Parts: sequence; C-alpha cells; structure tokens
Amino acid sequence: MLCDSCNIWYHIACQAISSSQYNGLDSSEITWTCSACNTTHLSGTYPSDLLLLPHYDMSNSKATDELSLDSLIEEKNTHPVQTSSPTKYKPKPVNRRSLRIINVNCQSLIGKKGAWTNLIHTTKPDIIIASETWLNELIGNNELESDHYQIFRRDRQTGMGGGVLIAINSTIDSCEIKTKTDSEIVWAKIYCTGHRDIYVAACYRPNVNDKSFTAIWRASLNEIQVERQRPFELIVGGDFNLPGWDWATKSLKQNTHISICMKSSKPFSTTIDSLNISVNQLEEKTLDLIASNMPDQVNRTKIIPGISDHEIPYMELSVAPTYKKQVWLFNKADWHAMSDYLEPKLKLLNSCYNPCPDKLWNDFKELILDAMNLHIPRRMTKKRDCAPWVGKETKRMSDKQDSLYRKSRRKGTVKAEQSFLLYIYIYI
Repeated sequence: MLCDSCNIWYHIACQAISSSQYNGLDSSEITWTCSACNTTHLSGTYPSDLLLLPHYDMSNSKATDELSLDSLIEEKNTHPVQTSSPTKYKPKPVNRRSLRIINVNCQSLIGKKGAWTNLIHTTKPDIIIASETWLNELIGNNELESDHYQIFRRDRQTGMGGGVLIAINSTIDSCEIKTKTDSEIVWAKIYCTGHRDIYVAACYRPNVNDKSFTAIWRASLNEIQVERQRPFELIVGGDFNLPGWDWATKSLKQNTHISICMKSSKPFSTTIDSLNISVNQLEEKTLDLIASNMPDQVNRTKIIPGISDHEIPYMELSVAPTYKKQVWLFNKADWHAMSDYLEPKLKLLNSCYNPCPDKLWNDFKELILDAMNLHIPRRMTKKRDCAPWVGKETKRMSDKQDSLYRKSRRKGTVKAEQSFLLYIYIYI
C-alpha cells in the first residue's frame, strides 16, 4: 500500500490490515489511515466531502455491513513495526549546562562562612576562584563548609592575610598543577569532553607597587606552557590590584598617577595580550577580573554583590567538562553488617500502616540508600587517559576501540560488531 503523504510503500501487515480487508477496499467506501503519518486515505476516487467523514479502523473485527457513524471509534495509531524504507539514525541532542565561574575576594573566608555558604547555594558555581582567603596551615578544607567541591589552595607562608584557592565541583574531573613559583598563584586542570582541557589559575597581587608580580606570573605561565607543549585553554581570575588600567583601550584611565600604575600594569597587560585572553571588566570600580582565551564561548558575564567590599564577576562558558560518576564497589561490601542494619528497620517499616504506595516506596528507597552509604564503599571515576602509564600509543588504541564500539552500536550489523570484537582480540 502506498501512502500519498509519506510516499512510502508499506506491507499491509504493517498497517494492521488483513488480506480479506485489503481485497474489500476496491469495492467499498471505507477509508484507511496510515499509522506512520496519521493521514486518512480513500481506496478510490470519491467526492472531497467524504474526507471529512470519520475513518474506520481496519483492525476492527466488525463487518463492513455493520458500520455506522456511531460505531466508528478513533483509536491511537502507532508507528509500523517494519517499513520498506530504512530508518535513518538520528543521535539524540545533548543539552549541556554552561560552566559557571565566580571570582570572589573574601577578606577572611573563615569569618564569612555564612555569606560564603549562601553565595554557593544561590549561584551554584562550578568553579570558584577566591583571593584574600586569609587561611593558614592550621585551617583544614573541611572547615570551609564546601563538601561538594574539590579545593586547591595556596596560603601565604609569612604574615597574615593573602592566600588564594580554586574550588571545583567534585563531580567534575579535575586535578591540581604544581608549580615551582613561590607566590600566591595556584593552578588547576579541568578535563573536558570533546574539547581541549582547561587550565584555571587564581592569582593575588597584594600591592599596586609590586613590580615583581609580572615576572612571577610569567614564570608560572611558562611552566604550564612547557608541560602542555601546545596551545591550551586558559581561565585566569583573582585580584590584580590594577584600578587605573583600562583593559578595553589598553591604556591608563584618566586622573591616574602614571608612576604608580604604568610600570606594573603595562607589562602584565602585554603578557595577557600575548595569549589572546579577553578580560571582562564590567564596571570601572571592579578590581577582581576573570580573563579567558575563549571569548567566543562566553555566554554571559555580569557583576553580583560580593561578601566583602569587592564585587564578584560572574561568567558562563559553553564548554562541557568531564563529569565523574559514582561507582559502587559491591565486591568490598560488608553484607552481614548491612543485613543486621536493615533487619530491625524493615520490621518497623512493615509494622507501620501506610495506605499511600508512593510514601511507602520513598521510605523503603531511603532506607536502602542509607544502608548502601554505610556498608558499601564507593569511588568516583576519573579520566582514564590521565594515568601516568597511558602514553600516546595507548591513547590512540583506546580512541580506536571507542570509535569501533560506537559504530557497532549505531549500525547494529554483524560486520560492525565483528570488527569491534576482532580489534579487541588482536590488540587488547
């Protein structure tokens, strides 16, 4: 049967039409509906007003002579099981949330834990760059009330004040990059999917007259360039203490003392420009900046109120980091302890009469999850090519294996599956 709308030939079985019904279409006035496009068709040439009549479902067991307008029931049509035309593979679109970044000047993070926690809950950032944390070696990361973040920090070694940190969402695959420079600069690396890895730096320039900061920053940046040995994506944030420098025009602002700012601002601006980094200075009084060499992927930037006398720059990037997954280690579970834990609680749950099945299921689910968290260890997955023993050749073989696996899943043919299994047998 040919559908005039789809322009596709169908088997009569795919349209739920029997052979006897198909033979009776030529001599009857019964319409049939295509189950693919839901278009009503007539068997022969009829007046156009007949198209307005309700259609008869040919899968109905009633005889044609018993038809009436009252007996015609519109039923939901489904897509045919088989068609003569092949179905093209269409990958599902992936909706990714933008990467949220904030740059915070704390001025004593311990003294502002309440405002710090409220800032995290309201903005829900993926990356937090903080300066002037005022932390020391006696203060641990668990005191910062940032349980869902992996923290990399560099505290001031002598005296009070200063200090920088980078807090990255614990579900994002990241690691700290150690540098030899002895300054308030900390680096972190974020692994991305389908995108080059991103290097994040948090800096603090404590004094406007600090001329050595630019040299220290260049030395730290050179270490990253030597490690990478090719162009890389970069996000730099912190308090640079350059109030008199206009990043848009690359010059000093009006009424700025040249001897104070020119000698320190110009070299640092030149270093930023050499990496094609775009600096977002949203307001004239903003001292904390977020710079990135990915200006085309910046979705939004704005200024939000800060937790100190500095305002907070906010940025969203359209990149997809590699998210970690939680893996349960069932082979290391303490099943006896878990059974002892569940037995009295399940008896109590059975004794409680609850007519609502949803409430009963939620209570049972929470009980099982609590038992799993207590007695089954778990770990977070990491990017497999970040292991020290994974070389260039191993990475190439791994990518080839993934490509063959996706091809076999997409095509679903025996040949594609055999190619995947043969590659594993020979090389793996």
